[in-house]
Amino acid sequence: MNKPGFEGFGVEEAHGFETLDPRITKILGNLGIHHTTPMQSKAVETILRGENLLIMAPTGTGKTEAAFLPLLHRIVRDKPEPIALLYLTPLRALNRDLVRRLSWWGRQTGVSVEVRHGDTPQKTRRKQAENPPLILITTPESLQTMLPGSRLRKHLENVRFVIVDEIHSLVENKRGSQLSIALERLRRLAGDYQIIGLSATIGKPIEVAKFLAGSGRKPKVLSDKNKRLYHIKIEYPQASDALAGYTHPGMSQQFLARIERIKHLIDKHGSTLLFVNSREWAEHLGMKLRELGVKAEVHHSSLSSDVREDTELRLRLGELACVVATSSLELGIDIGNIDLVIHYQSPRNVSSLLQRAGRAKHHLGGEPRAVIIADSLDDVLESMAVIRLAHLGRLEHPTIPEHPLDVVGHQVVGIILENGCMGVDQVYKMIVGAWPYKNMGKQEFLDVVRFMEQLGYLRVDGGVIYKTRRSRSYYYTHVSTIPDELQFPVVDCTTGKRIGVLGEDYFYLHAAPGKTVAVKGQPWRIVEIAGDQVLVVPASDPRAEIPGWEGYTRVVPWEVARLVGYIRWWIANQTEKRKEVVNKLSAGYGVEDKICAHVVDYVLEQKLCGFVPTHNAVFIEVLPRCVVLHSCNGTRVNNTLRAMLQHQLGLERVVADPYRVLVVAPCLDPEEILETILSVEPIDVLDSLPDTYHMRHVAIRFGAMSREMRYKSPKHLETLASRYRNTPIYKESRKEVISKFYDPSRLSKLQENIKNGKTVLEVVERDVPSPIAQTMLQRYYWCLDPSPPGKPEELVKTLDQQTVFLTCYECAHSWMTKPANLPEKPFCPRCESKLLVPTVHPPQKIQRLLSKKTLEHLGEEEKQWLVRAKMCADLTLVYGKRAIHALSIHGVGPTTAARILAKMEEKKFYEELINASRQYAKTRRYWDK
Repeated sequence: MNKPGFEGFGVEEAHGFETLDPRITKILGNLGIHHTTPMQSKAVETILRGENLLIMAPTGTGKTEAAFLPLLHRIVRDKPEPIALLYLTPLRALNRDLVRRLSWWGRQTGVSVEVRHGDTPQKTRRKQAENPPLILITTPESLQTMLPGSRLRKHLENVRFVIVDEIHSLVENKRGSQLSIALERLRRLAGDYQIIGLSATIGKPIEVAKFLAGSGRKPKVLSDKNKRLYHIKIEYPQASDALAGYTHPGMSQQFLARIERIKHLIDKHGSTLLFVNSREWAEHLGMKLRELGVKAEVHHSSLSSDVREDTELRLRLGELACVVATSSLELGIDIGNIDLVIHYQSPRNVSSLLQRAGRAKHHLGGEPRAVIIADSLDDVLESMAVIRLAHLGRLEHPTIPEHPLDVVGHQVVGIILENGCMGVDQVYKMIVGAWPYKNMGKQEFLDVVRFMEQLGYLRVDGGVIYKTRRSRSYYYTHVSTIPDELQFPVVDCTTGKRIGVLGEDYFYLHAAPGKTVAVKGQPWRIVEIAGDQVLVVPASDPRAEIPGWEGYTRVVPWEVARLVGYIRWWIANQTEKRKEVVNKLSAGYGVEDKICAHVVDYVLEQKLCGFVPTHNAVFIEVLPRCVVLHSCNGTRVNNTLRAMLQHQLGLERVVADPYRVLVVAPCLDPEEILETILSVEPIDVLDSLPDTYHMRHVAIRFGAMSREMRYKSPKHLETLASRYRNTPIYKESRKEVISKFYDPSRLSKLQENIKNGKTVLEVVERDVPSPIAQTMLQRYYWCLDPSPPGKPEELVKTLDQQTVFLTCYECAHSWMTKPANLPEKPFCPRCESKLLVPTVHPPQKIQRLLSKKTLEHLGEEEKQWLVRAKMCADLTLVYGKRAIHALSIHGVGPTTAARILAKMEEKKFYEELINASRQYAKTRRYWDK
């Protein structure tokens, strides 16, 4: 008989499986399976007792069969009505794999197994509604569509068991939040069914188990105690003498060294998965490998499902040497035996490393082999930190979204569709039964219900919620919580096949006939834009552009960045000779001596500059044209720092990575950065954070905004914050953005540590960047103005584009603008006065003083502020825009500005501004605040 792709058996007598139905044990015997793992035995025992269970184990350890076979036993023995078992998987590709494996078991035991998802034909759907299977494999979104359905809903009343596969991929996003409420809705319909979750190794598994079981239930957690042995190596390829003078179109010597090493590993090992951190890198590396003759394909979510399925099949059949993938192949899709996993650049976090490395040798006893190809010394250090944390078992704790409001709005409509109407209290009780909503207050729930009523999707009368004519249409068209980006199909003219998509931003800004783009790992020339289709033919241009897709850089957790800082500190504080330090580092972190030597030299070169940024030392490195704030606190903390500086100092060109914040501004006073870091409350700055991208998607999920393209114009998007300010849309947008990208609580803790002396904060002034600063400047070179620093023309250009705040001295009206947008003699748009006070910071204090106006109501310091404001306004009245330029320079007050403004020759004027700013920079430590 044909055997399924079976995994995960082997180390002890099958005590768990011997208690199963004889038909199942006989099949196992025919397969030659006489042993189970301790995890499998314990799982069978717990499931047969009817308990809710989370099984947490690495990929390839047989957890699917450990969950499925005891439930199959119950179905074979008890002969329940269909649908008895609902098997939920996050990806359709997992559905295909599971159907093949589980259908085999169904045929052997006479149990029907079918699949249902968005692409299931209508004919099959009707058949399933009339004659449902005992086991239905489906997605969370398809469950949403089944719950209110009149025909299939009655069969869901029979559900006795639910398995949620790969639950770790759902708990941290709104798909999981939506699923948690759907499981409560299913419990109301079918009763308290038994639920089993399958998860890769994660931090804090009890939280995931509670998410699975819902509020008020006590699930069990079963972890695989046999730690899987991973062989993970870091490599840092350097341009060798052999490559000297050798060039390849579109590749630097360093990149060529890395791609040649990847090719060598693929040639040596055969079946290889090459993981990357973004779809852009997948396309880029896929194209470069194909240029070097490697049989490689690309796999990511922006490719069509047909293309992805074909790539999976060809890899499984051995027709491909390598697939370059993002997280689209991180989950347990069956792709055959993978000999090696390569990760280009650091995997960023421990969970991703283990999940991706585990795709190699995907069977029990197989020891995964993975190679990380680092592209910088920061990358090497970060990879060392990730591997160390993995060995210590310190995985990131999942961050479960806190009662997302847009999901509540949609789910309340679904609940009412199922029941016709329901009391407010009953609906609220069902919602808070879901674990992510356990702390949702009644008032917040009522606010969402009232908002949905305003939108016309619900009606509330006498404490009862009713459906409306618009309820059903809204519910079914808003089932997916995934941001709905417009995507334009790319079609190969030579075959008529769809090969991928272009994101809307790239399509509107760049797509044009004659342009060459990289899709599916190879270059294509656009020959025509036909409606919303992009028609292409194969091309050979190695400089093909990589289309931009929506998405964000993978987050580096606080724990990883802190360990990187600790490693720097350890190296900088060793007293032994360099060779001994290298040997110690190599032995401690399992990294080759030659790579450790690069790392040690990197840190020691930094030490020669007089400072080393570490886990407990933050430095402000002041350079001629920019400031680098060194902070080993991870992506989210540094994003919060970046937002603070932008908001408080009115800066625009500020970028952050996990170890630094780069501020590009002429003559920036580091004392202002110091004051901002020490005195500004992070959460206050984040109050204005909801960006239009996230607000638009939250509004769409609420059904308050159309998906149509015209509603994505910059002009329309700018109005969203004011339109939705006091609605659940604004509140949810802010919450979503902060939870994903910022960490105000940890930044507050950093501020506290600086104030109590646990963390150092110092200013360092340099003419040239330190090695660790240079790493960032090389990556973000586009932030720096290419013209030489200190020239008048550079200053004019910069000042014209700098954001300033203008406050009218007469009426206190304030607005934000750029000098480039102003006439030579600016005036107030409200009262037309030309007495304007320019500032580079938000002018709340000046507005407050101007509203008092009379000196007798002011203190001494306030009087000085008002006098200074009047001097600035007088200068703007006389000199217009040139006064605004002068007063925008750090260290140039109205007295200095008046002296310089008297020099009317333009070049001389701006040279004097530069000199005044430099003089202030030299003497600022002697000035009073």
